[in-house]
Formats: sequence, structure tokens, C-alpha cells
Amino acid sequence: MLNETDSNATTAIKLVKLAPSGDVGLIVNDHVVMTAEPALDDADHVEQVAENLAVALGEPLMRIERPEPEAEDWTWEGIAEDLAVEAAQT
Repeated sequence: MLNETDSNATTAIKLVKLAPSGDVGLIVNDHVVMTAEPALDDADHVEQVAENLAVALGEPLMRIERPEPEAEDWTWEGIAEDLAVEAAQT
């Protein structure tokens, strides 16, 4: 959460697309905001929200393509955690 002392903080906006399923997720500051499965939802809506949020906040939108996790019980929260760990290592 940002407060007055965080005036130089940036917002990390990530649009993640999984292959081959096409599932998409919007992750902001390592928190899952919204997701969609193309078979059930309008995945383009998630992309549009991500683009609009990036413009509104004046922040870049990171587009990330990843393979869908092999484990059947994967979660978007797990993907967000993996991305945070990868970012910390770079």
C-alpha cells in the first residue's frame, strides 16, 4: 500500500498470458487483480483493463508470456509469487 512517504514508488502492472491455454491474468504490485479463461470469459477484457490502468497511472505495462504450469492445482497467486521471486533475482 502506498502512503505519502512512497512518493517515488512505482506500480508494477503485469499482464500475464499462459500458453497454450490463453488464460490471462492482471497482476499489480504482486497481487492478482483479475483473470480470465478464454473458454469461459472475455480474455480481451482483462487486457483492456490492464492497458487502461497503465495509462491512468502513467506506468508501463509489462506483457509476460509463460507456459501454463504443469501442476493441475496451479493458482494465479502462485504465478504472482513466482514472478516476484524472479524479479527479485534480477
